[in-house]
Amino acid sequence: MLFIRQCAKYLKEMTTTDQAKTALLQFPSASIQFIADSNQCQHLTDECIKYLTLEATGVVRFLLQDALKFTRKCRRTKMITDDFESAMKMRYFEPIVGFRLSNGNLPFKTTTATGSSHREVQCIDDHELQLDQVITAPLPKVPLDISLRTHWLAIEGKQPTINENPEIISKADLTADSLDPMKSLTKKRYNLDASKIKTSNPHELSLVR
Repeated sequence: MLFIRQCAKYLKEMTTTDQAKTALLQFPSASIQFIADSNQCQHLTDECIKYLTLEATGVVRFLLQDALKFTRKCRRTKMITDDFESAMKMRYFEPIVGFRLSNGNLPFKTTTATGSSHREVQCIDDHELQLDQVITAPLPKVPLDISLRTHWLAIEGKQPTINENPEIISKADLTADSLDPMKSLTKKRYNLDASKIKTSNPHELSLVR
């Protein structure tokens, strides 16, 4: 309400030129009137519609500013829908629910509700199932039961050689790596492992043709 009062006060103090510039940056009143009529709110005055227009415009501007922050934080040049949804979550808006389909065909059918309203509602088209097919259908697989497995980390201060425990490294290797840490890195970088080095000198059998 405070935001609406400030906007109303600002509108009264604006000149004609300022009002023309602001009109290009806000929602048209006809859109707000259409949304109100769709929600059965036909008895709205012009002043109320003007306040709602200002409120909707301000909220969307704030959301776009926050979404732009997410876009820049992710080092992107184009804003995506995830940025706008993140901005809505940051301002504690209700989440957008529904289907996201690339082809645009929603799996809904339109029906008329019974009662005094006779409003058109959308629902999922449920298929009828035969009882015989449900009875004769095979049962689904039983899910795996939760099981726990224990193993020894150490027995009397010694680590057992089992698959669950890490590989045992000798003390000499640990000492050599700690004294010369670049030794192991050099082997990995230049592939200097002794088991993988091949001699460049051909043996006698390779020279026979």
